[in-house]
Amino acid sequence: MTLIFRPLTSRAGRAIRATPTPQSTIHLKTARDVRVEMAKVYRDARQGRLDPRSACQLVYMLGEVRRAIETTLLEAKLVEYEAERARLLPGAFMRDDDE
Repeated sequence: MTLIFRPLTSRAGRAIRATPTPQSTIHLKTARDVRVEMAKVYRDARQGRLDPRSACQLVYMLGEVRRAIETTLLEAKLVEYEAERARLLPGAFMRDDDE
C-alpha cells in the first residue's frame, strides 16, 4: 500500500514533516483485524504522521472491507441455519412453488 502525503502546516504556517508508518503486511481477514488497522490509521493521523484527508479515505475503505467481511459471515451463518432447519424440520417450510 502506498500512501501519498500532502504537507501539513502548523498554526504558524511552518511545514510539518509527515512520516508514514513503515510498510508491513496488513492482515484484514477478520473484522477485528480491520478494527486494529483503523486504530493504527487514527493514531497516525492524531500524531501528525498521516494527512487527515488520507486517514479519512483509508478509514472509509477499511469500513467497506469490514462490512464485506461481516456480510460474508452473516451469509454463511444464514446458509448454515437454513440447512440445519431443513434437516430438523423437513418439508415444514416449503413454499407453494416447491411442491
